[in-house]
Amino acid sequence: MRGRLVIALGVLALLPGSSALASARAPAGEIVFSADHSPLWGGEIYRVGLDGTLTDLSRSIAHDASPAVSPDGKLVAFLSDRSSGLAVYVVRLDGTGLRRISPVLFPRAKIQNDGDWGRIAWAPDGTRLAAALWFLPSRAWVGDLHGHGRLIRPRVREIDSPAWSPDGRELATVDLYADEVDVRSPAGKILWYALGDSARWSATGRLAVRKKGTVAVYDERGRKLSSFFAGAFAWSPDGSLLASQLGKSIQIRRGGVGKPIRSAVVLTPTQARWTGGGRNGSSGIEWLAGGKLRVDDGDGWAGFDAATGEPWTPPAAFSRFTYPPVLSPDGSEVAVVQPTSSATTPVTLQVASLADGAGPVIRTVPPCPHDDASAFGSLQFTPGGGALVYQSDCPPTADLYRVEPGGKPQRLTATVQHETAPAVSPDGTRIAYARADSDDCRGCPSSIWVMNADGTDQHQLTDAPDTTWDTDPSWSPDGTTILYWHSTIDTNGYLAEIPAAGGAVTKLPFVGLYPAWGPSRIAYEAPRTQEIRTAKPDGSDVRNLGRELGFIPGSLAWSRGGRLAFLQQPPTGGALTLVVADGTTLVRHPLGKLWPSPLSGGLAWSPDGTRLAFTATDARSISDVWTVAPDGTHLRRVTRGVGAVGGGLDWH
Repeated sequence: MRGRLVIALGVLALLPGSSALASARAPAGEIVFSADHSPLWGGEIYRVGLDGTLTDLSRSIAHDASPAVSPDGKLVAFLSDRSSGLAVYVVRLDGTGLRRISPVLFPRAKIQNDGDWGRIAWAPDGTRLAAALWFLPSRAWVGDLHGHGRLIRPRVREIDSPAWSPDGRELATVDLYADEVDVRSPAGKILWYALGDSARWSATGRLAVRKKGTVAVYDERGRKLSSFFAGAFAWSPDGSLLASQLGKSIQIRRGGVGKPIRSAVVLTPTQARWTGGGRNGSSGIEWLAGGKLRVDDGDGWAGFDAATGEPWTPPAAFSRFTYPPVLSPDGSEVAVVQPTSSATTPVTLQVASLADGAGPVIRTVPPCPHDDASAFGSLQFTPGGGALVYQSDCPPTADLYRVEPGGKPQRLTATVQHETAPAVSPDGTRIAYARADSDDCRGCPSSIWVMNADGTDQHQLTDAPDTTWDTDPSWSPDGTTILYWHSTIDTNGYLAEIPAAGGAVTKLPFVGLYPAWGPSRIAYEAPRTQEIRTAKPDGSDVRNLGRELGFIPGSLAWSRGGRLAFLQQPPTGGALTLVVADGTTLVRHPLGKLWPSPLSGGLAWSPDGTRLAFTATDARSISDVWTVAPDGTHLRRVTRGVGAVGGGLDWH
């Protein structure tokens, strides 16, 4: 699937229009579209107690990400785009007192992803925090809970991984582009810097910095105290010891200086070659309770006893690889996320104790349909270990719906796969659509399916292997053939036809994307030039309508009278534009404050050619079905809160 879906439950309802719009009669027919039952683009921030009690902390239709629990465990800070752009919010751990504390740090119109947007770090006293954004131009905000603060910019290019010194007088950040660690005052002034790609403070105020197989230790004034060969490293909770990995061995140094006081072979040669830097947010070495450590070995965790200097076998829950790897503040417990490879097997969250082993499951959720989405992202213990806070990016799957303008949507499919890009046959009796074949999205292949208009008799037409996609089906005027786009992970693929009753696949003699079969011609996008072109069904008489930067994939639509339209967004971002072809002239009509829906776009003409339906997202990040006249007037919302996704839409 091309894109991320969204999470939370939506309410299917109609949004009354103005009296002027209500007086205009909607054209007859039904709109068929894809939706995921949700009004959200993004996720929510949750708190879950060890007894399973769940609290939604962020409670919004916006995307909320990057939670960070305060040192005293009373507040959670997070990033949200619920205002005109990205800002820092805080909320009490019981879900009350939610408020914004920073100015808008990044305009929403320029946000290019709906995943994590940055990282927040609390000062040790809990009165200030730093938020570094993962956008270019890079910036960070350092401020207090009353909204007093300032923006700081990188010394070279990027600000990432903010970390406060134990006395709160210095803030270290990493600039990966420059391979540099910058140490600043809370006001943002650079105090000193060191070359490196990772840095961690000890509880005693020393900063360990790693660069290309070497770890250097500095005091708070930037004076280098020691330097030695190492990969992964981690300070003990009290800051008195520094553990580091060198090849197959783990070494322990007092205060991070001098010769190792403990050293032992823990890893095999193969594990030693793989590890050294940690993965998935882990340092590669983590201190557990009782002076024991676990070391990332590439497939799980090996153990080391710092007191004896001997290898040690951790309990199963502490040695098995899970994502994300999260320890309680005292290292006595681990949060274990049990992934699943089946669409029917839930993802579970449990807390295991170093002393007593695995505990009961405290949270069970359906599996994520995307392998890049997490049901328990940014997972962290609250101080004291009584609860966990996490960010959920696990979206529901998309299904097909139909709705009469002015009516209530009716669901046509209800599977654990994604059904998108519906196309109704000319006689209105069948619907072709794209369906994601993989339950857990390993390669996310999709194929072309056909069903009756009432949702019965769902059957597969094409068979796409992993890392290939058959999508964007379009019917021939006589209803006997389906045109679709076949693509692969390495190529743009090709346009192909298959009989609607099944049979041999025929490749078209030209390369094109996102096809739409009109009364007499086929429209498509040329992949290399980004031109919108039309051609006869046999591939002859190719005509070019022009290069369209910002063309919304999946939005090419023919009227029954042969008019072509599509959606466009300016390459620099901004609201959608309806583009209607008048012969060879393209007429553009801005659609106000509407943005593309998830999974590209969808556009379709009404049967009488007087209106168009499309999917779009409003200023509150809610994606729905809308209608508009061909001249851009009489914009009307058809659904509310259905989480409409693009990639196709039809009106018959």
